[in-house]
Amino acid sequence: MPPTSEFPHLHLAYRGQYTPKYPLSPRSNEEAKRNRADSATHATRLRHTLDRWVVDFEEGRRLRDNRGLPVVPAAASFVLRVPEGSDGDAIAYALGVDLVAETSEGLMLMATTDISVQKMRGVIDAFELSGGSGQAGNLLDVYTGPDDPRRLEQILAPEVLALWPFEDCSNRRRGNRMVASAISSR
Repeated sequence: MPPTSEFPHLHLAYRGQYTPKYPLSPRSNEEAKRNRADSATHATRLRHTLDRWVVDFEEGRRLRDNRGLPVVPAAASFVLRVPEGSDGDAIAYALGVDLVAETSEGLMLMATTDISVQKMRGVIDAFELSGGSGQAGNLLDVYTGPDDPRRLEQILAPEVLALWPFEDCSNRRRGNRMVASAISSR
């Protein structure tokens, strides 16, 4: 750093060399290799999951409307499981969705306002047609349902998950309030 600063009002806390820490590179993943080897089956499974997600989302929207509840302007979300060390930003860009959060274990919370997920469908089609190249091979699993236990285990703290009402649908409203207050107190 030069001895005279053009910004004397800024006081730098650290002066010296910094060793950058680069993210882990994607590890070789056996599940991704199997996906690439059998691209047709994997693409069909991903399409089925997306189709189910769209139907479930539209059904939830319809139920809210029938109950007279206001429209929630937030985007629809889902969780992707990818190989550890994958570049979440590159995957989100390739799929045309927004990366909300990611973990070092390879889970990414994604959101989109494009419920048709046309770009994601295009990635899946290209993956199948190319015989297994592209980002779709790294999509190990997709957790779509808001009450999917695999999704909830990754999003909710264990003490909040214990309150979540999987079995008793009559307490769903009470349970959601408890979860919301527990999350907001974090």
